[in-house]
Amino acid sequence: MTFFALHRQHQGFLRTSALQTALLLVVCLFVSHSSLCAQPKKKLSAKMLQLQGVTVSKVETLSSPFLETNISLSPNGRFMYFASERGGQTWSQFDEKLNRNDRDIWVAERKDGVWQRPKPLPETVNSAFGEDEPNVSPDGQNVYFQSFRNGWEGNGGPYFSAELKGTKWDNLTGLGGTLTAFFVSQQRENDGAIATDGSTMSPAGNMFIFTCGKDLNPKTQHDLYMAKRFIDGSFSQVERMEISTPKNERTVFIGADGKTLYFASNGYGGLGGLDIFKTTLNDDGTFGTLYNLGEPFNTKGDDYGFVLSADGKEAYFVRDGDIYLADLSTVESRELKAAPMVILTGTVKSQATGSPLESSIDISEVPATGMEDLPAGAGYSLSARSNALTGEFTAIVRPGKKYVLSASASKHKGVNKEFALTSENTPNGAFRLDVELTPVPPRPPKTKVVTNATVAAKGGSAVTPKIGIIYFNTDDFSLEEKYLDELDKAWEFLKANPSYQAEISGYADDRGSYEYNLRLSQRRVNAVMDYLWSLGCERKRLALKFFGEEEPIANNITEDGRSRNRRAEITFFRKADDAPQAAPTPASTKPGAAPTKTPPGTKPASASPTSTSPQQPTNIGTKGASIQTSGVSTTPITTKADSNKILKPKSPKNP
Repeated sequence: MTFFALHRQHQGFLRTSALQTALLLVVCLFVSHSSLCAQPKKKLSAKMLQLQGVTVSKVETLSSPFLETNISLSPNGRFMYFASERGGQTWSQFDEKLNRNDRDIWVAERKDGVWQRPKPLPETVNSAFGEDEPNVSPDGQNVYFQSFRNGWEGNGGPYFSAELKGTKWDNLTGLGGTLTAFFVSQQRENDGAIATDGSTMSPAGNMFIFTCGKDLNPKTQHDLYMAKRFIDGSFSQVERMEISTPKNERTVFIGADGKTLYFASNGYGGLGGLDIFKTTLNDDGTFGTLYNLGEPFNTKGDDYGFVLSADGKEAYFVRDGDIYLADLSTVESRELKAAPMVILTGTVKSQATGSPLESSIDISEVPATGMEDLPAGAGYSLSARSNALTGEFTAIVRPGKKYVLSASASKHKGVNKEFALTSENTPNGAFRLDVELTPVPPRPPKTKVVTNATVAAKGGSAVTPKIGIIYFNTDDFSLEEKYLDELDKAWEFLKANPSYQAEISGYADDRGSYEYNLRLSQRRVNAVMDYLWSLGCERKRLALKFFGEEEPIANNITEDGRSRNRRAEITFFRKADDAPQAAPTPASTKPGAAPTKTPPGTKPASASPTSTSPQQPTNIGTKGASIQTSGVSTTPITTKADSNKILKPKSPKNP
């Protein structure tokens, strides 16, 4: 080979070597960068609190020889809900393998500062399949709970909501959507096994957190998961919270401020088994300083199930399966307590008779610049409902802010009431606002509404009536009498056709902020719903949608155009076959071991599911918000146990 050839070959080698070297360098840099990016965030380390003047004591009235767990306290401290294995009910079942009764939800009332003997919630909530993890809403009119009852997959479980109507619990509804989809997916991945161990709904109802693992073993890893809840009642995708460890996180609670998080864990070290920890949820999804509550809350054993009263004066937690009270009335510790909030209470009554009213209530924060400048998603807002028997309502709001409260009730005109919270009018962290609604004048006798609607034959379809559009005045949600005939027509059709449901859609013009108009459209839908309910229509037969200023039918330039956009519309669909299809789930916003007796709060899922996939909540259109008040399925939810099952002896607290 000539020198020239050798030189050419060498040059090629050099060029190839240089190229390979460059590529190798790039790869190395990429791998190095990727490995750095893939590294987990630095693990939080917990600071140990050194609390003084805290005394804890067992609450004998609430505890029993059986296990109690998963406490929920109403904001006013009047009611406590918890799960118990004390059994003794007609539906109670004994688990031979676990040597214990199935769990039920119990409630106790405090009178004159003394807790009364607890009572189980009725069979409309409790069942032979076991219910757990109660969370009472701030208004006291809903309780959220977990139940892996038969058919939970198709009924929007395993988390459900029950509604209080006067003194009766009714309208059992699965939370459904992405929550159900998550549990169905986890069950498939774990060969039919799944378990939870505590859950919490934020006071504003916009965030749901729970723990989840694959079995009952106290050593099995359980993590914290979170889903945001939207104004329409649907949920974002479920995400694992980064504060979870490779060990166990159990029993979780969100404080009254909606940001302070308490949970039990053995993954951050501590005094013994499960210790109670506290942190804060930041708006960007990160977490604040992590604190171990230390003594006297934590011991060498397992301590868990911590809840804090809304006023921060007392806390309850579980130790050895019993309920303990911690008196915090003299303790001033921001490291321990959530940020101060105000407990808003009041009564809704009829101005004419003074009778209490069940009312749909919406509370929105008013910025200093006014509602028109409120950007989408900003401001503190929540919904509540007054009790049908007493008219009483409760809500938790931020101190030092101005709010508008909107209330509507059947056969009454809706009202907006503004109020401002100051240090002077909330000296004890409480504020009272009573509401009176003016009745709509009695309607003159009318002839029966005649429509072209038909009654559906068994298994067939009916001709549905055309319901006229309901229009509203500016910034108003009261129903005018001239539209009530249309609503009567809707009810006559629903009453004659039990296989059909009504879909109510609310709209607003574009004056005001996007967020405000969305909530205004919700109030208009609530007004229509309240009237239909007063005629006898069940809430579960109504699918609700709120569009705000979206989907106008006229321009918003002229008053005439705006008046046509301030409306509510009613259509009908069959419960199963013609139910509206779900829109894509909204994108989520990233949030960022067991007692010696039995694992705290854990419930297994059936290894033989009765259905294979959850249904999504109704949501027609891609822009509007919606909620199906009957949950994700129109199949009736059965809570009654088989009558031929034999009750077994109660399980001891120490199996």
